[in-house]
Amino acid sequence: MPATLAEPSTLPDYTHWARMARWSIPESAALSLDIDPEAIDTGDLADATRTALTKRVALVMNHARTGRLAHLVEPAGFLSWTASNAIPCSQRLKEAVKQHSGPIADWRHLAETLTTRCEAYEHRVVELESLLRARDEWTPAVAAKSKKPALSPNEARSVKKLILGMAMARYGYRPDGGRTQATRQIVESLAGFGITIDEQTALDWLRCSAGDIEHAIPD
Repeated sequence: MPATLAEPSTLPDYTHWARMARWSIPESAALSLDIDPEAIDTGDLADATRTALTKRVALVMNHARTGRLAHLVEPAGFLSWTASNAIPCSQRLKEAVKQHSGPIADWRHLAETLTTRCEAYEHRVVELESLLRARDEWTPAVAAKSKKPALSPNEARSVKKLILGMAMARYGYRPDGGRTQATRQIVESLAGFGITIDEQTALDWLRCSAGDIEHAIPD
């Protein structure tokens, strides 16, 4: 079917319509067939032209109802829709829109490109969700494995016995005394092996051990 069916008297002012921000469904349908939208209601259209226009309006309306086309559509967007759907359209209208509205985008190619991108992003999201699930499954096990087990009461008591016994036997520490030379000597000896501890900490541990462990104080 040729795009142009209208008589010369019903041809649109292409420049005027190309400068419009948006077209309604009847306007875009008429313009695509080289029909002046203002002539639709004048009765000047031939029967064949009016029949073709009725079919074109129904086609545009159908796509608008399904969300494939806006009810008020930009000129360039409408022409991209006609091209994407292989719908014959006025060449003079295309030229006017291109001149006054800029280049006509290839919406089909753009849609395919965006669809491909979305699919790639969706695949990546699935991968990331899988990694997150794996992390959530392994986190408790790793935390439990890396957590240092607390000493049992018997183990803690044995450690205190060693601390107190070695301090008393090697450095002459007396639990009934205060901060003595023995505490300082212990700190200095440990420093010689690269082990750093301050005197107050050493004294606190010695007192703690002496308070929990039964011991005899030598004369």
